[in-house]
Amino acid sequence: MKTMAGNEHALEIAARLITARAAPEQVLDAVLNAALDATQATQALIALVDRRNGELAIQRVAGEGWTPEKREERLRTGSGVHEGIVGLVATTGQPYLTGDVSQDPHYYPLIEGTRSELAVPLVRSRDRVAGVLNLESSLAGAFTEEDVRVASALAALATVAVSMAEHHRREHELAETARKLNRWGSTEDLLMEFTEAAARILQAYDGSLFILQPDGRTLLLAASHGPLRDQIGRASYQVGEGVTGSVAEHGYGIRLEDVASDPHWIGKYQEIPHERIAGFLAVPVVADDGRVEGVLRVIRDKTPASLPNAFDEDDEVILATLASQVAVLLQRSRLLQRLVQTERLAAWGQLSARAAHIIGNKVFAMKGAMGELRHLLEASDQCSPECGELIEMLSRSLGETDAIIQSFKDFVASRDIKRTSVNLNQMVGAAVRRVHGAAEGIRFVTHLAADMPSVPGDASRLGETLDEVIQNAIAWQPEGGEVRLTTSVVTSKEAADLAKVGRASQYVRVDVEDEGPGVPAEMRAHIFEPFVSTRGRGLGLGLPICREVVRAHGGEIVELGTGRGAHFVILLPAGDQEGVP
Repeated sequence: MKTMAGNEHALEIAARLITARAAPEQVLDAVLNAALDATQATQALIALVDRRNGELAIQRVAGEGWTPEKREERLRTGSGVHEGIVGLVATTGQPYLTGDVSQDPHYYPLIEGTRSELAVPLVRSRDRVAGVLNLESSLAGAFTEEDVRVASALAALATVAVSMAEHHRREHELAETARKLNRWGSTEDLLMEFTEAAARILQAYDGSLFILQPDGRTLLLAASHGPLRDQIGRASYQVGEGVTGSVAEHGYGIRLEDVASDPHWIGKYQEIPHERIAGFLAVPVVADDGRVEGVLRVIRDKTPASLPNAFDEDDEVILATLASQVAVLLQRSRLLQRLVQTERLAAWGQLSARAAHIIGNKVFAMKGAMGELRHLLEASDQCSPECGELIEMLSRSLGETDAIIQSFKDFVASRDIKRTSVNLNQMVGAAVRRVHGAAEGIRFVTHLAADMPSVPGDASRLGETLDEVIQNAIAWQPEGGEVRLTTSVVTSKEAADLAKVGRASQYVRVDVEDEGPGVPAEMRAHIFEPFVSTRGRGLGLGLPICREVVRAHGGEIVELGTGRGAHFVILLPAGDQEGVP
């Protein structure tokens, strides 16, 4: 017989287990047993929403008649008369009571012999259904309104247990991903782990990470947990393109449920058909200085029997936390690369200085000996024309060796600058005049911005840098072509979108573009490294020297070519500002 004291005792047992932080399975079993005792039901089950696809899955059962097959069954939702009472309650979020299932249009048989059925929802925050507590009896009219109240109270306790377990799971996995930041490994592997963690923690079908490239315009797929995995390094969005590009452009997260109705949605890469997307969530990866460095996104799947399963505000907070850890990882990777590069440059600098000193001494001695030999041969009247040609060839070789030694010296001294006020418009004009006569078949087109601010820099070093970049453009167009030089003023954000620069409020930008074959894709990441050359001649020190000179001025030089012609951009902080060394 049902009693009020029995109901209170059942609630007390379940509440004690939650207070004692028992395992969620123990709490759910206690809730089911308490529900059976309090309502005199024959069978009981708790079904929870599978967040990956929105379906209802039976988690725990109690009572008679449960076979292994019945325990594994997925419960129908959203399918009209065939959805069942459990599916109806999950869809509506309201309790449902029937005293005669044979006359009920929503009933779907699960256990034979059922006559009465009572189901109440497990309701989470923001009125979202987490699952259903369902009770069945072999007696007609077995449940009362008091049973509805008791079952609802027990369902609330079950919801607390489920929510606490979910919270602890997310908390634990976030802590695990944070610990991975302290583990050394390849950046690519760690980015993949963080992306997989995002999909796992948020119970998503897919997770993807797009990283902003040095051109400041392209978001390239760096890691993926789902179908896009084979597109890593190839799939891309432009900033502002689609939902992913919009997140990068504006720097805030976007949550969607009906993606097809969003004006930004373009479905460029179909991880799953848009009609199967239950939820889409994307957040920016933001550096500590506020610059967007990428986009981390997740997608949930749905089936014809799915419940509403979009991401919520809590999910966005979790994904933003993971995105901030990705930003730390990217920053650490850059710092490590910079440290390695600095150490390498220091070693190359020492090698260059030592080589220039030793070889320079030998060349100086050889020049003296060559001059003495020429004098002796000319005085003896025994120097044949062939002998004279040989001496001239040796002299030219010594001159070329001298030029190599000077390259070593320039590399060592590339950061030794003396600052004055430099007008880059005048510098560009002077550079064009210097090379114009010798650049046969080359058209020079200049677009110089008016009211250009001055740059605190070394006019000689910057002039040599500009000459080197222009000479490269000419060298790659032996049959003639065009070299375009453009100056402009950009903001700190615009400069940061192009390259990793300081925090000056304003930058002067110089673009040098040509119509040559462009930098080969496989060489683009190495052209600023010492002793790497894309030309048949030279030591490969020209562009490294250019970069060191520009960096010594607090700026950066990057190559933005897209395959047709090279496109070098020089950024220099303008005026006397904070952020300028």
